[in-house]
Amino acid sequence: MMGWIIMVLIAVAVATYVLLSSAFPRQNWQILAAFLMLGFAGYAWQGHPDVPGQPVVSQKQAAAGDGNVRRFLTTGFGPAGETLGYSEAWLKVGRPDLAVRIIKIGLKKQPSNPDLWAALGGALTAASDGMVTPAAQFAFGKAAGLAPQHPAPAFFEGLAAAQNDKVEDAARIWLALYERTPPNALWRPDLEMRLSAIAQTLVNAPNSANSVE
Repeated sequence: MMGWIIMVLIAVAVATYVLLSSAFPRQNWQILAAFLMLGFAGYAWQGHPDVPGQPVVSQKQAAAGDGNVRRFLTTGFGPAGETLGYSEAWLKVGRPDLAVRIIKIGLKKQPSNPDLWAALGGALTAASDGMVTPAAQFAFGKAAGLAPQHPAPAFFEGLAAAQNDKVEDAARIWLALYERTPPNALWRPDLEMRLSAIAQTLVNAPNSANSVE
């Protein structure tokens, strides 16, 4: 849609210039109109006006987090599922603080649920404008201890590394997660985007070093 809007604006700008310009012969207006129509036809034939643009992903974008861990979770029913649903609703309306409260209430009833601990880490991350805080890392660590193969702790561990400029550490963590990620996993496209951004960063700065602890 944006492509068509741009094409229309260009056509309007050209037509306005021509109409206000005394140097352009009136007998050539039909020729100009034909060229504009030809341009529209060519764009519709060979262009992709209905395909959304693909912006270039920067390292800063790769290190950004939204705190929504729903795509990593398997719990969908029962009390834990209800808690996750309520917390996600609060995240969507921009109240991660209330999401944190809801999840903590759920954890009092089910302290051994790894999805709830992962969701708490995500909500704490959202409450800190996408930064993985020590409190969030603690929550993800609890989730990893209860379910070592849970994808959320590894994803946010890599995110924390990227946010601390440890790009190579983030790449190592995310590559390990990617190797065990199913092809149809909901988080796979996001993970691929972040790995691609890091790869581009390392190509542009091959001599940059990260501290590995």
